[in-house]
Amino acid sequence: MNLNSDYFCIDLGVPWSILFSSIVWQAWKQRNAFIFKSHTSAQDCLLHQSISWAKHYYASRTCGDATLSAPDKSVQWNPPLLHWICLNCDGAVSQVSKFGAAGGIFRNHTSEFLLAFNKQLGIFSVTHAELWSIHEGLILAWVNGFKSNIIQIDNADVHFATVIYDPFLSSTIYRCFYAKAWFIDFVLIRREANMAADFVAKLTYPHESSLAIFDSPLPFKINLGIFNN
Repeated sequence: MNLNSDYFCIDLGVPWSILFSSIVWQAWKQRNAFIFKSHTSAQDCLLHQSISWAKHYYASRTCGDATLSAPDKSVQWNPPLLHWICLNCDGAVSQVSKFGAAGGIFRNHTSEFLLAFNKQLGIFSVTHAELWSIHEGLILAWVNGFKSNIIQIDNADVHFATVIYDPFLSSTIYRCFYAKAWFIDFVLIRREANMAADFVAKLTYPHESSLAIFDSPLPFKINLGIFNN
């Protein structure tokens, strides 16, 4: 009955069927978090996340299929919806030293550069370097007040670890995610659409271990067009 309802929640701007599905899904995720991590969340946090997920899904669905059907856009980076922040994350590992690095870049719905970061990690696998980039990105997103975030990654294993709870691969991400009242959506994209994050990750110098944060694209000394590819 709820899934087939035609009722539209005018105050929230989403159909009840979508909101109901979102609430059930968030409740299921919180139940898993309690069973596997003994983590509990407030009811208002569940409701907040459910509404955010419902709004994002409904907005993306009502945008139509034009973006998805355009082949020349399939490998290009596309900005997020209005009021959303896009965080592109990536990791890199030197084939010589085996040292890994994490990097990411924040942009808004107008493709405006907001923030970028990179960090040397020591000897890491590519998967763990990319997970670490998400972890650092989530911390920066919270510190900077970014409450509605689309996290774009190009590694299928990392994407799976973030959307299907994996206690070994993504425990730090889940601790960072579940403890806060905000919205995070993990999206798998093509590698070609993640070139900006790949570039930022590889900017890290070999012996730097602290997190480097850039509030302007100018230090990169490159054509700013790379950030919108």
